[in-house]
Amino acid sequence: MRCLNTTTFEIREADQAWFKHHGYAILSHRWQQSEVLFDQATRCANDLRRTTGRHANAGMDKILGACITARQLSIEWMWIDSCCINKTYSAELLEALNSMFNWYKDAVVCITFLGDVISRGPTSASPDSPAVFHDERTGKPSVWFTRGWTLQELLAPTKMYFYDANWRFFGSRTQLAVALARITGIARPYLTGERHFRDACIATKMSWMAGRTTTREEDMAYSMAGIFNVSLDAQYGEGRNAFMRLQRALLAKNDESLFAWKMPVAGLPGDHDHRVPIPSVGLGPREWGLLAASPAWFADCGRMTSRGGRGIIRPEGGLGLTPQGISGYIARRDALVTKMFSSRTKSASTNLALNCWEEDAAGNLKAVQVALRPVSRNPAIFVRTECQAYDLVDGIKSTSASAFGTVMQPELY
Repeated sequence: MRCLNTTTFEIREADQAWFKHHGYAILSHRWQQSEVLFDQATRCANDLRRTTGRHANAGMDKILGACITARQLSIEWMWIDSCCINKTYSAELLEALNSMFNWYKDAVVCITFLGDVISRGPTSASPDSPAVFHDERTGKPSVWFTRGWTLQELLAPTKMYFYDANWRFFGSRTQLAVALARITGIARPYLTGERHFRDACIATKMSWMAGRTTTREEDMAYSMAGIFNVSLDAQYGEGRNAFMRLQRALLAKNDESLFAWKMPVAGLPGDHDHRVPIPSVGLGPREWGLLAASPAWFADCGRMTSRGGRGIIRPEGGLGLTPQGISGYIARRDALVTKMFSSRTKSASTNLALNCWEEDAAGNLKAVQVALRPVSRNPAIFVRTECQAYDLVDGIKSTSASAFGTVMQPELY
């Protein structure tokens, strides 16, 4: 790990444990074209030491502002992703991607710089209003809220302080939690520390990513690995398969909210080319497997939970990955036989009740179930159908699933 000395602006390399012991601040920001990279930063120390006031170069000014701010907080070291990682070495970049969440978690404070926000002080918007984070030019929240990587930067640190374009402090994450919750959809207790964000189920955490974007498609998955506490080696070039790999890793969590999503009304985007593991099986316009094609499919899942309801007992460890898709004990045998082996196989559907629940407006938990269409009798194979919705029911009829089946999973490429 490398950090900048906040007084000399010199870069030092040491173990992350050393910087953690001595204390370091970490910067969260939106990248711009003028960012100072590692090879440039090693030559900028003298220039930064001589600078009084703002620097004419926006990238240099950002480093200067971050270091001065950290120094005012009595912190000697500052980590900035743009200049503390040598991205010309792929091995170093991959190591940094895998370590990023912990670097943010272990920092004394995360200094969040919003270069498109101007704070007007106490007379400006209420700290509970999303307007406190608005870009006055657009009337919308800072672009910082639209980026994939900034989600983990919001969640991981113990402390987070927000600064505007003039490096004016305008609140901590705790002080601004109500406004942050309204913009991000993340419940306030997860932002204040009253509850740890890891207590949220998979579908809820996915909903926080819905609507965000990344420059590289793969980063949508890589930026969530730390949030879910899974290891996901970066393989740039794999495209949208990265998100499928992330979901396969999440199967080990045994959190069935992973399967509780809604396909957008527009259906599967035309550029989502896919193949099915059983070529003879065709998918309708509202059909898919149990693993979503994008975090955007979880946009409506912010009220989901995997705790507190009457659960279903699935033998042999629950639902798991097989070559054809997701397999396990999915229904009561009598219900499955009625649907599966009738003369209406092609049009019949059965419900897969999931071990997750959604709160209604009154705070009551409703069980989540999704519709399956049988496509094979022996072995029992299904596809998820009517994917634009899932059903919410007061309770499940049985806590036992005794019929084994597979829900075919298409692969993206």
